Amino acid sequence: MVQKGGSRRNRYPLPAAAGSRAEALPGQGVLVVSGAGALVCASEGLLKEAGLTAEQVQGMPALRMLSLLGLGEEALAQVEQGSSGAEAFSVPLGPQAVLRCSPRTGPGGQAPERMLWIAATDDRSAGEPDLYRLALEGTSDAVYELQLQTMTSHWGSGLRRLLRVPDQEQHVGVEAWLQRVPQEIADRLMDLGRQYREGTIDRHMEEYPLRCYDGTVRWMLDRGCVLERDPEGKPIKLVGVVTDIDRLKRAEAGLARTEHRLAEVFKAFGAAVMLEDEQHRILLVNDAFCALSGFAQEELEGSFTHELLSTHHASQQVLDPDAFRNMVMERLAAGEPSQGDRIEFRDGRVMELDYTPITI
Repeated sequence: MVQKGGSRRNRYPLPAAAGSRAEALPGQGVLVVSGAGALVCASEGLLKEAGLTAEQVQGMPALRMLSLLGLGEEALAQVEQGSSGAEAFSVPLGPQAVLRCSPRTGPGGQAPERMLWIAATDDRSAGEPDLYRLALEGTSDAVYELQLQTMTSHWGSGLRRLLRVPDQEQHVGVEAWLQRVPQEIADRLMDLGRQYREGTIDRHMEEYPLRCYDGTVRWMLDRGCVLERDPEGKPIKLVGVVTDIDRLKRAEAGLARTEHRLAEVFKAFGAAVMLEDEQHRILLVNDAFCALSGFAQEELEGSFTHELLSTHHASQQVLDPDAFRNMVMERLAAGEPSQGDRIEFRDGRVMELDYTPITI
């Protein structure tokens, strides 16, 4: 029995009237229906049109949903008749739109699911929509397809949220996107398109700042890979995901500033300080340590302490090189604080070494 109740008006009579919803949403209305005829999920555009949430439509009879969307009785009857078979079918919704249905294998060996979607009758890509499009409609990322030969793009619904696109802006294409990034980034992205077409790359990952429609500039992570190739193996379509990483980039910049400030404090610290790893490789020294040891910073950093103590330069600095070397290695091995170790230099200087290991 065709369900008729709840239809607000026949938006899809046969033939369809001018201004049909199908004409306004080519390729955007998607329903996944279980083998029992109940809705599994619906795309954002159709949920908005029906005034329902994703939770409300789960389990709803598919014909009931189509009725709420305004399909006429004749179209509903054709959907019901087509759903009784196992083959794909389509129902014309007027001169410019069609409702298509394709069977899909259900999870866990259950009865086959069906995918219903609205497409323009002259849409050459009116075949079954890619699953990632449906799966990622609700994500905060912006998912896109790019036809490499024509450089035309199709974006998922996340784009408007990501870029703060105003309602009156109908479409954001490649040209509009490139106008919102620095010129060197635009040149880089165009070069990536060329490399894709030439087949020299099959994926990319780029980070760059982008000016949103509200005037703010935010950092984006743009990742993509080849989705489709022609019979000769040349890439013709890629799919990508753009993610807002502005908070991460700001955090990284904050850490870099903090690291710079700490480095400046460390460098100017009055006491001689050396930072080494567990293998006693010297990672960092300050100016006071260089002045005390007589070594330049580039000589110290990256060297192992025991190797440094064995150099000719070190032997020439202290009066008793072997005793000094043994004392230092004992302190390093013990890993405990020591005070008052006496060091006599050949130039007559005498110093006391206070050793305080700090694990970080």
